Amino acid sequence: MNTLGKFIKNCLFLSTLLLQSKIGLSLPVATAATPPTPNIVFILTDDQDRDSLNYMPRLNELLINKGMVFNQHILNVSLCCPSRTTLLTGMYASNHHVYANDGETGGILGFNNAGLNDKTIGIWLQTAGYRTALMGKLVNGYYEALPAARRNEFLPGYDVWLGAAGNIHNEYNISVNENGVRRTYSSEDRHYGGDLLTGRAETFIKESAQMQKPFFLYLANSAPHNPAIPARRHLGPVVNSVQKYRFRNVRSLRTPAFFEADRRDKPTFFGSVKPETIPQIDELARKRIATLQATDEGIGRLYKAVKDSGQLANTYFFFMSDNGYHLGQHNKSNTKNTAYDESIRVPFIIMGPGVEAGKTLDYLTTNADFTATVVALSGATLPLHIQLDGRSLVPLFSAATRPGGANWRKLVPTAHYVGGGEGGGFPEFFGVRTQRWSFVEYTNLKNEKELYNLAVDPYELQNYIGPQQKQEPPPGLLAKLIDRNLRMKSCQGDTCRAIEDEPIE
Repeated sequence: MNTLGKFIKNCLFLSTLLLQSKIGLSLPVATAATPPTPNIVFILTDDQDRDSLNYMPRLNELLINKGMVFNQHILNVSLCCPSRTTLLTGMYASNHHVYANDGETGGILGFNNAGLNDKTIGIWLQTAGYRTALMGKLVNGYYEALPAARRNEFLPGYDVWLGAAGNIHNEYNISVNENGVRRTYSSEDRHYGGDLLTGRAETFIKESAQMQKPFFLYLANSAPHNPAIPARRHLGPVVNSVQKYRFRNVRSLRTPAFFEADRRDKPTFFGSVKPETIPQIDELARKRIATLQATDEGIGRLYKAVKDSGQLANTYFFFMSDNGYHLGQHNKSNTKNTAYDESIRVPFIIMGPGVEAGKTLDYLTTNADFTATVVALSGATLPLHIQLDGRSLVPLFSAATRPGGANWRKLVPTAHYVGGGEGGGFPEFFGVRTQRWSFVEYTNLKNEKELYNLAVDPYELQNYIGPQQKQEPPPGLLAKLIDRNLRMKSCQGDTCRAIEDEPIE
């Protein structure tokens, strides 16, 4: 097909998707040349900081340069289980009710207690005719936290299930639930966790293409989550009996927030990591990047599998991290869970038909949008009782359909819940993030607040409403942010989107 023909085909495809992108029931659209149902490949990393993208050459060549980067992608909750549950259900944590990584409201127990097993994207796409697969990490506690009689269960809606069932972060000697049968793999190089998942994903793609069925692949790698174990081929030298890692010139990103000197405007819980730990933080940064190399190689393998199957022109690739990560910024290291950009702002990339290549957008997006976008692309019909909180990003794919900034959402909600487990050591907060402002209220710290003007203070160094505030926010702004924050805590579906669309300034 010549260039003009491809352009016309993509325009027809986007026109169809735009009609389907309003959240709710999909709308069947008859066109003169209805394109085939697209395939979806979703690659999820674990606790990846934005700077580490620079050390993933295949990701840059195949997805970033050929796709679209969403530069203001803000998580609703920067913690593994709440974030992943939002991806699977399209709901904010205030509506899916998974708040932590373990306990009654966290992990797999929280997921089950919230009644979410039959409310995930796999069911909707499978019903729409897709062949579906989930591989890698579901949520914390899957398998080991379940009663013995239920440990071989897996979520409905997935034709192929390869769920991590213990030791997944260790990368070697990992255990997985393979469609109801638990298997443990050896420490041989060929069984490195990231490589094992990639190999199974390649097979799934090839088989689906041979079956002539559209496919949905949800591939959740563990890299670079602690303990961040690289494949042996990516290790550096052993020096004085100590394992060193490649990328010796790499160090943690030295932004102005790195070991922030003046902390008087910060809340009382503010980070207390000592500067003498900087060598260990830098070595951790190198270790994390080395661990990501297998994921990067996997991206190249999956791209090739799709291309060799003749499906590249009809496949969307999504890439995202479930959380950000602090490596010394704001005096915190080896953690997420905060309202600062290092934690809540994560990589998000989409590449596929009709997506403007090499484009970076500053439109506000959030992890609930992933689900809404996949639903729009697939044409799946949602059950009447399902309400998605996100919105389809399909209108942003092309300059011809992209709304002006004034016609896009003005804020996204952020939160961290005290619900037990890993989240219990950090203060509970609720906040809203706009293009210009980051606002947060801490509910258990004498109602302490933070407000940063990101337009002039992108590293969040000067708190407008801290103990040592140096300037006043614009008149009326704080009252609007407090109002939106309160209302976003209890909204759902269309109501959330309406609040997000209200002008702030």
